[in-house]
Amino acid sequence: MTEPPATPESGQARAIARIERALAELGAELAPPAGWEARVLAARRPRRTFAWLRWAAPALAVAAAIALWLLLRAPPPTAPTLALEVARSGSQMRAAPEEVQLGDTVRLTARGGRRRALWLFHEGELLASCPGAPPCRVVEDHVELTWLTKNLGSYAVIAVYGEADPPKPSGALDADLAAARRAGAELRERHFEIR
Repeated sequence: MTEPPATPESGQARAIARIERALAELGAELAPPAGWEARVLAARRPRRTFAWLRWAAPALAVAAAIALWLLLRAPPPTAPTLALEVARSGSQMRAAPEEVQLGDTVRLTARGGRRRALWLFHEGELLASCPGAPPCRVVEDHVELTWLTKNLGSYAVIAVYGEADPPKPSGALDADLAAARRAGAELRERHFEIR
């Protein structure tokens, strides 16, 4: 037997209509809100405001490190030199331009190296050392010792250079030279004689 077609008044038609509505509304609460596609696409777009910083930051850090290194490193020491200048007294004739006579003023200058000292010896005994008491002058890149010659005899000028402070002279030429060499110092020597 076949069932008669459902009429709108029948309970069966109402049940089917209710099921169809329920099926149509199924998952409606899971549907995304309106305008969701525009928000997703906007979030995926890269921000351009600080994109350059990603590339510039490492380069700036390297440049800053190099600038700091250049600023803080000490300049390389210049090669050690020892100069002897003579200021003449009187009108005496000289055989050589650097010939020293009694009454002349001798100016000794040691340049270069990280640390430096000047020692002036007369007949093997210490007359003056620089740095030390006057007539010594210590300048940023050199030390200078000015001496008025008053005695005949042989003079030795020793310039001592090193990474550390040069040893203090004891007063005897040979012992002081040996102590400076043991300390690893570099030496420059000049000798002159007054007759």
